[in-house]
Amino acid sequence: MSRPLEPTTSAFPDWLTGPLIGIVVAAGYFVGAWLGVTQTISPEGKAIIWPPNAVALAALLLLPRHRWPWVIPAVLLAEIAADLPAFPLWSAVAFGLINLFEVFLAATLIRWLSGPRFDFDSLSRGACFLLFGPLLAATLAAFLGAGVYLALGKEASAYFAYWQMWWFGDALGLLILTPLLVVAVRQFDELRTRWNRARAAEAIAVAALVITLGFLVHSVGSGTRISQPLSQILLLPPVFWAAARFGVPGAASAVALAATVSIGFMVHWDSLPPGLAPETAILALQEFLAVAAIVGVGLGLMLGDLRASREGLRAAHDELERKNRELEERVAERTQALRDANQRLEAIASTDALTGIANRWHFLEVAQREVHRRHEADSGSGLALLMLDLDHFKQVNDTYGHPAGDHVLHTLALTIRDNIRPLDLCGRFGGEEFLILLPEADGETTRAVAERLREAVAATRFEYQGQQLEVTVSVGLAVWDGQEDVDELIQRADTALYRAKHRGRNRVEGDIPETSPGDPKASA
Repeated sequence: MSRPLEPTTSAFPDWLTGPLIGIVVAAGYFVGAWLGVTQTISPEGKAIIWPPNAVALAALLLLPRHRWPWVIPAVLLAEIAADLPAFPLWSAVAFGLINLFEVFLAATLIRWLSGPRFDFDSLSRGACFLLFGPLLAATLAAFLGAGVYLALGKEASAYFAYWQMWWFGDALGLLILTPLLVVAVRQFDELRTRWNRARAAEAIAVAALVITLGFLVHSVGSGTRISQPLSQILLLPPVFWAAARFGVPGAASAVALAATVSIGFMVHWDSLPPGLAPETAILALQEFLAVAAIVGVGLGLMLGDLRASREGLRAAHDELERKNRELEERVAERTQALRDANQRLEAIASTDALTGIANRWHFLEVAQREVHRRHEADSGSGLALLMLDLDHFKQVNDTYGHPAGDHVLHTLALTIRDNIRPLDLCGRFGGEEFLILLPEADGETTRAVAERLREAVAATRFEYQGQQLEVTVSVGLAVWDGQEDVDELIQRADTALYRAKHRGRNRVEGDIPETSPGDPKASA
């Protein structure tokens, strides 16, 4: 995670923060200027890189705008302290003001275009830094700096040479050091949390390879006719390795290390190939380091963008999958709810509300389906029908009331359901009449079931509000003859029930054909 623009709490009082910023920037600027003067000037007096402006620009890119004024005295004082041994005071002040103009112009334009919180975290922000820092601000400052050199008595014909020296030195310092300083601060927490032994070993290997190749390139170049600019390309692979594995911090560090080795050889060991002019060698080195910084950091930024895009796509894919799962779960829930609702509606449509058994229409539908199935299959399996009717049910209603009658009907339905087979179907035909469909039943089985039901009803205790009700049923049975439809079968059962009523009630009467499907006689 990148660090916030401004911490919510500070280790120092607010009045002390500004002076501390000034001290840190001044120290960093002075060290950069000292290194630039003592460690990056070739024996011929040519400046290869100017580091201090990178420190000042990094500070402006990291600090909130209300802290920027502290950078001005820090840069001026450090510039004067570094220049006074070699330049008069007025030129030291002029150099300091020009450098301030450069870094303030670059920081203002960069943060205006890329947002208030700048970091090397995207290719577009890297391009913004390259455009407004090394290319624009350093170029304009170089025109002013070359003018100061003319005012110091340099020949007018050397103006563009000083302009080139200023621009190349400043631009190279910004390219190599500013990204390194900014990411070191912005991404410190992230770098620290991602660090482990394996990454440390890999980083050491990259650094060792950069140093080894740097020594090899410049040692070979100093004693042979091999083109040094061409051999310096050998330093690019470890830079690309660092960019691919460690991102912008790795690329910036590798480029800075390569620059240190290369500049050190050129300044202190005179590693120029024979016959190559110092100006040409310095220019070639500056161009190579600029290309290495731009390509290396750019590669790190591009790979970072690709990783961010891939992570964004993965996050979007995961979010889409999550939403799809939620949608599927909601659809499944809605489907189940609809199925449950349909089942409830079907149960309501097929169930008698009072007794809880099949109503007339559902019973007739099932009975017709059973008869039709036997017709289609030309099956010889038996089928029978019982019709039950409560004896003297009107007296129950008249004597005890309709609630008592409803209680009797409900209890009777429970009794019937407890005394029939699981494959049998009972239904309320209307009023106090009940029908029972008996698949796979012959005449003997049907009569046995009917008698068992009659006896079970007679033995059942029908109690209502503490009163004992005597309830019996008359039963008419009919066994399917293999040809008739449901209505005809019900009509025969009803006729048998009528006989049972007229012969004294609480009895079973049946209409069984001499040969019926399922009867042993039918198959004899």
